Amino acid sequence: MKKAELEREPITHLIMLCNDHGLDPTGDKETLIARLSGKGKTKPEPEVEPPEPSEPETEPAETEPETEPAEPETDPAGETAAEPGGEVGETDPPEE
Repeated sequence: MKKAELEREPITHLIMLCNDHGLDPTGDKETLIARLSGKGKTKPEPEVEPPEPSEPETEPAETEPETEPAEPETDPAGETAAEPGGEVGETDPPEE
């Protein structure tokens, strides 16, 4: 079809014609007319190949949240279960 004929066609028909001819059917009416009227006269758009991925990127290892040191356990009397320098359950003999 000539450009003058294409200009009289509704955009829906231009889209169908683009699909039939293997052209990109997106764009406004002027763009579609330009594609259809220039078919075979212009070189096709170069296809852009995506770059090959180099080494896959690794995400940094997740770190566990820092925790505060646990406080020493206390017995019901309020004393610590383990005194520094002693084992749990050890008691010094009473002084006389």
